[in-house]
Amino acid sequence: MVLRRSVFTLALALALMPAGSAHAGDDIPDKRMYDVYGAVQKAFGVDGRIIAAIHFTEHTYGKGAKKGLYKGPYGFGDSAWGSHKRSYKKGKRPKDYPFASKDLKRCDGREPCIHDLFDAAMAAGSFLRAAGADGELESRGTRKALCFYNTGTDSRKCDYEKRVIKKASEYKQKNF
Repeated sequence: MVLRRSVFTLALALALMPAGSAHAGDDIPDKRMYDVYGAVQKAFGVDGRIIAAIHFTEHTYGKGAKKGLYKGPYGFGDSAWGSHKRSYKKGKRPKDYPFASKDLKRCDGREPCIHDLFDAAMAAGSFLRAAGADGELESRGTRKALCFYNTGTDSRKCDYEKRVIKKASEYKQKNF
């Protein structure tokens, strides 16, 4: 029974994984997510490439969440998620959004879901904006907000913001 459940879980995860994300070295977001990142940028003024880079850093586009107390594709703790989960209302879910929370086993489709890519991306944008991020990739406000997103402090000794900004800058160079 455990093996059958594991195979089902793996099959479900692969079915929900954005196209192209299973390829080694594929670190460009699935094109179906572009509208999601754009909705975050429009709603909160945070560069969509920062949101994509956080998604990559926290979850590597469906390849598996990092272990620990944090959940979902954007690595939220319970407190941060609780404060920003309703942020999805400030954006428009893309018309052809292929990752609806009602299709996810862990989500009921009636409430914002930490595992829903749109809900979580909007919450990340809301969190960053509230922490001082702006529309610039490498501004002081964005750097401080990224450190706060990762550590809960605006520490100057934060490696996370460097990794996220480096990835977002790579996206910019690749015209994403």
